[in-house]
Amino acid sequence: MQYRSFVKITLFTALTTAAASSVYAQSPPIEGIWLNEKQQTKIQFYKAPNGTYAARLAWFVPPQGENMRTKVDKRNPNEALRNRPLLGTNIVYDLRPAGKNEYEKGKAYDPSSGKTYDCKVTLHAPQKMTMRGYIGFSLIGKSVEWVRVAD
Repeated sequence: MQYRSFVKITLFTALTTAAASSVYAQSPPIEGIWLNEKQQTKIQFYKAPNGTYAARLAWFVPPQGENMRTKVDKRNPNEALRNRPLLGTNIVYDLRPAGKNEYEKGKAYDPSSGKTYDCKVTLHAPQKMTMRGYIGFSLIGKSVEWVRVAD
Protein backbone atom coordinates (compact mmCIF):
# COMPACT_ATOMS: atom_id res chain seq x y z
CA MET A 1 0.00 0.00 0.00
CA GLN A 2 2.82 2.39 0.80
CA TYR A 3 4.48 1.42 -2.47
CA ARG A 4 1.43 2.54 -4.48
CA SER A 5 1.36 5.90 -2.69
CA PHE A 6 5.06 6.35 -3.39
CA VAL A 7 4.55 5.56 -7.09
CA LYS A 8 1.60 7.97 -7.33
CA ILE A 9 3.53 10.80 -5.65
CA THR A 10 6.61 10.14 -7.80
CA LEU A 11 4.53 10.04 -10.99
CA PHE A 12 2.65 13.23 -10.02
CA THR A 13 5.93 15.02 -9.23
CA ALA A 14 7.50 13.90 -12.50
CA LEU A 15 4.51 15.03 -14.56
CA THR A 16 4.18 18.44 -12.90
CA THR A 17 7.93 19.06 -13.18
CA ALA A 18 7.90 18.13 -16.88
CA ALA A 19 4.90 20.38 -17.55
CA ALA A 20 6.46 23.30 -15.68
CA SER A 21 9.81 22.94 -17.45
CA SER A 22 8.17 22.78 -20.90
CA VAL A 23 6.28 26.01 -20.18
CA TYR A 24 9.48 27.63 -18.92
CA ALA A 25 11.43 26.50 -22.01
CA GLN A 26 9.02 28.23 -24.38
CA SER A 27 10.11 31.66 -25.54
CA PRO A 28 7.61 34.49 -25.59
CA PRO A 29 6.37 35.01 -29.14
CA ILE A 30 7.86 37.85 -31.16
CA GLU A 31 4.62 38.27 -33.11
CA GLY A 32 2.59 41.30 -32.14
CA ILE A 33 2.69 45.09 -32.21
CA TRP A 34 5.65 46.82 -30.58
CA LEU A 35 6.18 50.50 -29.68
CA ASN A 36 9.66 52.07 -29.72
CA GLU A 37 11.16 53.83 -26.70
CA LYS A 38 10.46 57.31 -28.10
CA GLN A 39 6.81 56.29 -28.59
CA GLN A 40 6.92 57.47 -32.21
CA THR A 41 6.80 54.17 -34.11
CA LYS A 42 4.84 50.92 -33.93
CA ILE A 43 5.88 47.83 -35.87
CA GLN A 44 3.97 44.60 -36.29
CA PHE A 45 6.05 41.42 -36.21
CA TYR A 46 4.67 38.40 -38.03
CA LYS A 47 5.88 35.05 -39.31
CA ALA A 48 6.63 35.30 -43.02
CA PRO A 49 5.64 32.54 -45.49
CA ASN A 50 9.29 31.40 -45.71
CA GLY A 51 9.40 30.71 -41.93
CA THR A 52 11.45 33.76 -40.96
CA TYR A 53 10.06 36.76 -39.09
CA ALA A 54 9.36 40.19 -40.48
CA ALA A 55 7.92 43.46 -39.21
CA ARG A 56 5.88 46.08 -41.03
CA LEU A 57 5.45 49.72 -40.12
CA ALA A 58 2.04 49.82 -38.39
CA TRP A 59 1.98 53.42 -37.10
CA PHE A 60 4.35 56.39 -36.79
CA VAL A 61 4.37 60.06 -35.91
CA PRO A 62 4.81 61.85 -39.26
CA PRO A 63 7.05 64.89 -39.61
CA GLN A 64 5.39 68.26 -39.02
CA GLY A 65 2.95 69.08 -41.79
CA GLU A 66 2.89 65.55 -43.24
CA ASN A 67 0.27 62.81 -43.06
CA MET A 68 1.12 59.26 -41.93
CA ARG A 69 -1.11 57.75 -44.63
CA THR A 70 0.38 59.76 -47.49
CA LYS A 71 4.05 59.75 -46.38
CA VAL A 72 6.12 57.91 -48.99
CA ASP A 73 9.46 56.09 -48.95
CA LYS A 74 11.30 58.94 -50.68
CA ARG A 75 14.81 57.94 -49.52
CA ASN A 76 14.61 54.37 -50.80
CA PRO A 77 17.72 53.53 -52.86
CA ASN A 78 15.44 51.76 -55.36
CA GLU A 79 13.92 54.61 -57.39
CA ALA A 80 10.89 52.48 -58.29
CA LEU A 81 9.93 52.25 -54.58
CA ARG A 82 10.20 55.93 -53.69
CA ASN A 83 6.48 56.58 -54.17
CA ARG A 84 5.22 53.65 -52.07
CA PRO A 85 3.48 54.55 -48.81
CA LEU A 86 5.62 54.03 -45.70
CA LEU A 87 2.65 52.75 -43.70
CA GLY A 88 2.65 48.96 -44.10
CA THR A 89 6.21 48.79 -45.47
CA ASN A 90 8.34 45.92 -44.18
CA ILE A 91 11.21 47.40 -42.22
CA VAL A 92 12.50 44.12 -40.73
CA TYR A 93 12.82 40.87 -42.65
CA ASP A 94 14.62 37.49 -42.71
CA LEU A 95 14.90 37.38 -38.90
CA ARG A 96 15.59 33.81 -37.76
CA PRO A 97 15.24 32.15 -34.35
CA ALA A 98 18.68 31.65 -32.79
CA GLY A 99 17.92 30.09 -29.44
CA LYS A 100 15.72 30.97 -26.53
CA ASN A 101 14.53 34.60 -26.81
CA GLU A 102 17.01 35.39 -29.60
CA TYR A 103 16.51 36.16 -33.28
CA GLU A 104 19.33 36.98 -35.68
CA LYS A 105 20.57 37.26 -39.26
CA GLY A 106 17.77 39.68 -40.12
CA LYS A 107 17.77 42.92 -42.04
CA ALA A 108 16.37 46.23 -40.81
CA TYR A 109 15.47 49.01 -43.23
CA ASP A 110 15.65 52.61 -41.98
CA PRO A 111 13.25 54.68 -44.12
CA SER A 112 14.61 57.96 -42.72
CA SER A 113 18.02 57.28 -44.32
CA GLY A 114 17.16 54.67 -46.96
CA LYS A 115 19.83 52.34 -45.51
CA THR A 116 19.51 48.68 -44.62
CA TYR A 117 21.38 47.14 -41.69
CA ASP A 118 21.93 43.68 -40.28
CA CYS A 119 19.84 43.17 -37.17
CA LYS A 120 19.15 40.90 -34.26
CA VAL A 121 16.43 40.89 -31.61
CA THR A 122 16.52 39.80 -27.98
CA LEU A 123 13.29 39.31 -26.02
CA HIS A 124 13.87 40.21 -22.37
CA ALA A 125 10.32 39.43 -21.24
CA PRO A 126 7.01 38.83 -22.98
CA GLN A 127 6.54 42.62 -23.15
CA LYS A 128 10.11 43.91 -23.80
CA MET A 129 12.65 43.53 -26.59
CA THR A 130 15.87 45.05 -27.84
CA MET A 131 16.51 45.35 -31.56
CA ARG A 132 20.12 45.93 -32.57
CA GLY A 133 21.02 47.25 -36.01
CA TYR A 134 24.63 47.00 -37.16
CA ILE A 135 26.98 46.75 -40.11
CA GLY A 136 29.12 43.63 -40.17
CA PHE A 137 29.70 43.17 -36.42
CA SER A 138 27.02 43.57 -33.78
CA LEU A 139 29.54 45.33 -31.53
CA ILE A 140 29.35 48.36 -33.83
CA GLY A 141 25.73 49.40 -34.04
CA LYS A 142 22.73 50.85 -32.28
CA SER A 143 20.14 49.24 -30.03
CA VAL A 144 16.52 50.31 -29.66
CA GLU A 145 14.17 49.20 -26.89
CA TRP A 146 10.59 48.20 -27.75
CA VAL A 147 7.55 47.33 -25.63
CA ARG A 148 4.66 45.14 -26.73
CA VAL A 149 1.37 47.04 -27.03
CA ALA A 150 -0.78 44.30 -28.63
CA ASP A 151 -0.61 40.65 -29.62
